[in-house]
Order: sequence, then C-alpha cells, then structure tokens
Amino acid sequence: QPFTKSPRLAMTEPLERSDRRLFFAVLFAHGYARVLSKLASAPLERVKVCLQVGLPAGQPGLMATLQSLIRNQGYRGLWRGSATHAAASIFGGFARLSALR
Repeated sequence: QPFTKSPRLAMTEPLERSDRRLFFAVLFAHGYARVLSKLASAPLERVKVCLQVGLPAGQPGLMATLQSLIRNQGYRGLWRGSATHAAASIFGGFARLSALR
C-alpha cells in the first residue's frame, strides 16, 4: 500500500542514488532550457531596452532600432548583456530546484 507512510517520514528519508541522479538530470535540463530561452529572446530584449531608454536617438520603431543596432554594433550587439541574464537564470533555477531537494 503506497499511502501507509506519513508525508513527514517520506521527506526525512535520505535520497536514494537513482533519485539523486534524476534530481541532477532535471537540474541540468532545467538550467539548459532556461539558458537557451534567454539566448533565443536576447535580441528582442535588447531592442526593447533600447526603445525604452531612447537609444539610438531619432530612431522610432522596432525595425529602425534593430537596423541601427546592427549597423552600429554588428550582430553581436544584439546579444550584448545576455551573458548576465543567462548566469542569473542558471543560479536562480539552481536555488529554486535545490530547495525542492
């Protein structure tokens, strides 16, 4: 009968080896997915921030800002600052998932 143990006893038992492997596999997959999603959306985030701040001056609109960024900073400029977001999402996800452990 699977429901004979109380939930408190189940939480205090040490993790088995297979449970630990599953935990770290989920942790890796979660972190990898978060980083990929941050890097995929980084160009739009960069354009959004430039529009909010007003950079570059006199370039209203999404396409004009995107073209100006590419012309002035190259394609690498679209991912400028995304490493910080990716690192923060890795450590934030790790902290959330380790609390579940």
